[in-house]
Amino acid sequence: MAEFVPEKNTTPFFLTLRLCRQNIYEVQFSEAKDMNYVETKRFRCSNGEGRNYTVIEQMRTSRRSVNTRTDYVTEEGDVAERLDDGSFLLLLSNEVIRVS
Repeated sequence: MAEFVPEKNTTPFFLTLRLCRQNIYEVQFSEAKDMNYVETKRFRCSNGEGRNYTVIEQMRTSRRSVNTRTDYVTEEGDVAERLDDGSFLLLLSNEVIRVS
């Protein structure tokens, strides 16, 4: 898994991908200085060709708001969307992976 280490005196940002229309995504960068991430679960998954993935479920909370949000990302850094209890969609490759 790649790790990003920011330079000193830089503000961290997070990236949000949102499906607008079929295969078209909206990209939004926002400051993450008031965000906290807590890992809640890990899912062992595989695609149709047998490649294994680990999808990490994270709860994102803000110190300024009571709203929480669940994000999914693979150990390799690919953003995923949960389709149902047994499958995820990798957003950039448009690949469906299933929980093993």
